[in-house]
Amino acid sequence: MSADPDIICNMLRKLAKPSSDLSSYATEDAVETLLENWKAAMRDGVALQGLVADVDGVIEHLKDFRDGIVAIYPEAKPR
Repeated sequence: MSADPDIICNMLRKLAKPSSDLSSYATEDAVETLLENWKAAMRDGVALQGLVADVDGVIEHLKDFRDGIVAIYPEAKPR
């Protein structure tokens, strides 16, 4: 990969838009974890498409977690 992983990650970090709600903080934490892992992966030659697939994986895991909460506590389902 010709681009520097540090530069790419610093640019992508700016996409996590902070706000004062809990989900925003959780997103920032997830982004930081992903970016640190991505730096190493990019240095090992992993293409950006593989990295974007990781975001899709995180979203799917969160959906499964949400569905599990609602299965246990149906009253928690947003209306």
